[in-house]
Amino acid sequence: MSLLLLSLAIVIGMIYGMLLGKELLKGYSLNYSYITKLSSLFLIPVLMESFFIVLLYRGVVTIFSLVVVVSSIILGVMLLSFIFGGLTRRFGQNWLTIIYYIGIVFTFMTAAFMSVEMSMSYIIDQFMASHAVIASCIAICSAPFAGIAWLISRVERHEPNNFAHVKSGKVQHYRHHGLSDSDIDFFRSQMAEAKVRIENSEKNMQAVAKLRIIETRHNTIDVAKQFFKDIVAEPARLPQVGIFMNKLLPSLEDLTAKYVEISNHVAKNKQTYLILDKSASTIEKICESITEQYLQFHQSVYNDLDDEIKLANKNLYKASETLKEENVDSLVEDPFAFDDFE
Repeated sequence: MSLLLLSLAIVIGMIYGMLLGKELLKGYSLNYSYITKLSSLFLIPVLMESFFIVLLYRGVVTIFSLVVVVSSIILGVMLLSFIFGGLTRRFGQNWLTIIYYIGIVFTFMTAAFMSVEMSMSYIIDQFMASHAVIASCIAICSAPFAGIAWLISRVERHEPNNFAHVKSGKVQHYRHHGLSDSDIDFFRSQMAEAKVRIENSEKNMQAVAKLRIIETRHNTIDVAKQFFKDIVAEPARLPQVGIFMNKLLPSLEDLTAKYVEISNHVAKNKQTYLILDKSASTIEKICESITEQYLQFHQSVYNDLDDEIKLANKNLYKASETLKEENVDSLVEDPFAFDDFE
């Protein structure tokens, strides 16, 4: 029984380690939300196993120290991902990712240290002490970095030369459209994120034939790039493009990336192909929505053009009627008018 429980913890830890390692290799572009969800998913069976062990073995059993290590590590990574994911979204500072990686290393070391120190303690004490220490250390050690990130963001916001790296013409352009310094900061961060999403989507859609066909059919990347330029030209209209910026682009990037990943799997079954077909259909709908959002953004221009066309047609009609009258007048005009001889 004990061997079975230990084997289960080892298998869970190995699978979790492989999935976590794959995500950590992404560097600054890693998905904190995904790691948090992944950790919580794997933490549930390990905790259930831990509680079962506590009920089954109340005494000192050193063989289960490995189970303590696995559960403590998963808990620590989950808390780190939740905290630093929130800090990164709030302050957008890349150095926080480096601290996150360091935190994961220390989580592994702390979990191993606690398992050694508590190996001769009761099972329930091992679990409670290791989890409490991991959670406390992460909370205490994360607080200073959160404060530093906040201070840096405040300094950057009030720095007179905050836009020294931005061309003066662009700064004047933003200010001409009524944006304050803080508004410019926010606008540029949003557009920088959108630029990355468009580039990633373009790379993903060029990687698979099916996505290339969809992209060609809707010209999605060119539309998105032009949409991006038009938003930069009218920065005050950023609130009007929330659906495009915050829903359509992230969804397009995420779905195309997953589509490429699944398409590259060596083995596929019927369910895999069904998922790919459903994903392709959803991606196509997103492409259609991007075009619709672009057209909606320029609706006033189309309305003005429609009015101009109507006015032009009206003028052409009047000119045509006038021309007809002049032609009729010329036809009935008396070429032998006696007045001409006076």
